[in-house]
Amino acid sequence: MNTAAVKLEAPHRTWALNLRERRWVAALGDVLVAGLAATGALALWSWADHGSITLTWMVERSLWVPMLAAMWTAGLWLSGTYALPSLYRTPSSGRTLLTAAALTVGAYLPIYFAAPRTALPRLVVLEMAGLAVVLTAGWRRLWARWMGHAGMIRPVLIVGTGEAGLAVAALLQERPQAGYRAVGFVDDGLPGDAHASSPLEERPNSLPLVGRIRELPDLVARTGAVEVVVATRETPTPELADGLTQCHAWGVAVTSAAELYENLTGRVPLDWVGDDWLTVLPLNHRGTGVLYRSAKRLMDIAGATLGLLLFLPFLPLMALAIRLDSPGPVFYRQKRVGRGGRVFTIWKLRTMRPDAEAEDHPVWARVDDPRVTRVGRWLRKFRIDEFPQFWNVLKGDMSAVGPRPERPEFEQELARHIPFYPLRHAVKPGMAGWAMIHHDYVDSLEDARTRLEYDLYYIKHQSLWLDVQIIVQAVLELLARKGR
Repeated sequence: MNTAAVKLEAPHRTWALNLRERRWVAALGDVLVAGLAATGALALWSWADHGSITLTWMVERSLWVPMLAAMWTAGLWLSGTYALPSLYRTPSSGRTLLTAAALTVGAYLPIYFAAPRTALPRLVVLEMAGLAVVLTAGWRRLWARWMGHAGMIRPVLIVGTGEAGLAVAALLQERPQAGYRAVGFVDDGLPGDAHASSPLEERPNSLPLVGRIRELPDLVARTGAVEVVVATRETPTPELADGLTQCHAWGVAVTSAAELYENLTGRVPLDWVGDDWLTVLPLNHRGTGVLYRSAKRLMDIAGATLGLLLFLPFLPLMALAIRLDSPGPVFYRQKRVGRGGRVFTIWKLRTMRPDAEAEDHPVWARVDDPRVTRVGRWLRKFRIDEFPQFWNVLKGDMSAVGPRPERPEFEQELARHIPFYPLRHAVKPGMAGWAMIHHDYVDSLEDARTRLEYDLYYIKHQSLWLDVQIIVQAVLELLARKGR
């Protein structure tokens, strides 16, 4: 096929915002909507007290508007709505909005009991939360329509016609709400491009091969692309480096396929990185810093202490229920692999029959596992069986947030089949984790691979703010009884 004959016409999009810019627009709208909801709640209070909306009366209480707006925005953030994968998957989730409302009301309760009763009645906060739910849902729908407008879509060229390039094209087609439109492939001439010579009609997603890498700057100008996605697993050739440098100098964004995949899915694509382990886990990630580890340890100690204080009063009742349901010990101890590959003993409430592994052969838990007892099934639904692990957190074997620890027997098998698997041990294992709230249980090799991709994303992007979000979402998972 003569690639020079392929011509695509596309206007230059000056308002084609990138992923993070779109998130800022959404957040700014959320703040303004929250302010409007708070103002509306104050107006309703004024009407209830005076039979009219008194401007002077509202101005005297106007400080509550930014305070309530901040509470609402913080509730949205804690519920995970600003995480890039969540933002573009469910931009107006009803569950997210109801969670934000509950967090807003919960944050206000200490203020209510500490402040004078006439400062701000509880009903006003409930009204504000209700108005914010409705207005934010409407704003997010408007935002989604706006971001989906043709003038806001980012036309992109995909450099590389191999497996990664085809996967990027499919991902962008599956998630149009992310605001990308692939306009064609560029053949980088590397050996991995198995589809480089495919005719136009056989190419997936109906995307044409628009040219070769030596034509990249001209192809950007002809197609109107504002971003180039590099989807090659090989080391860039000097020709590719020169073309990308020129595009960057023109103000065209250059993004790796792995970075784009991470932003849209919350996973590190193991199949695309080849042997470049620095892409999977960069040197000097946040987990290697002293201040972050110290702050996280303090948070772990405080959280584990509180968790044990709440858990211990109910332990006798749970222990009695476990013993009456089936003979055997109340607690279950098991060897797990922690940070740096160190093996430690994890504690759980027993949820299976004592002979669950009578042949002394480790077996993955599965859906509707017949080995689970009646009480154990209830404990697993609410994840109460995991609560003794607060002791592991207090001892320092685990953290509140991190990859779920795996058994040594499974570790050896998984490390043989899954590349980069030992990198999970770069941080302490956790009671809750990024993988747990997105993928949860593992009962196959493919599940373990997917979980590792989520775990590596967390290790790369870990922060106290992300930890708090994961804890909040883990609590929501608990309340939704999603254990098994």
